[in-house]
Amino acid sequence: MDWSRQETVLRSLRSTGEATWHPFDWEATDWDSGEARLAETTIEACSLPIVFLEGAYSCRPELHSQLDALVLLDPPPEVRRAQLLGREGDAYRAEWEGRWSTAEDHYLSHIMPPDKFDLVLAG
Repeated sequence: MDWSRQETVLRSLRSTGEATWHPFDWEATDWDSGEARLAETTIEACSLPIVFLEGAYSCRPELHSQLDALVLLDPPPEVRRAQLLGREGDAYRAEWEGRWSTAEDHYLSHIMPPDKFDLVLAG
């Protein structure tokens, strides 16, 4: 995860209230080649009183200086799987369980365990 790009966007939102960036290109055929593939189109955002940065790696320790509160939404594994299947379909399940689920479990066990969050919502 390119946390430095996330930090740049967060800094811009905090300082000017606006940010523009090229998102990761998930449609690229070689998106997992080790080199970040960015989409050609840009995303523009304006900050509001509350800005949510979501995703498994959104609370990386390197970003803490840009975040006011760290909230972990921790649904049961069966809810995570159902959401994944609804979003990606069954074809992606093996990839998820073989790579991403293991990486997220490691991250939330060793890098950012629940006790490092300000609030944990389990359900």
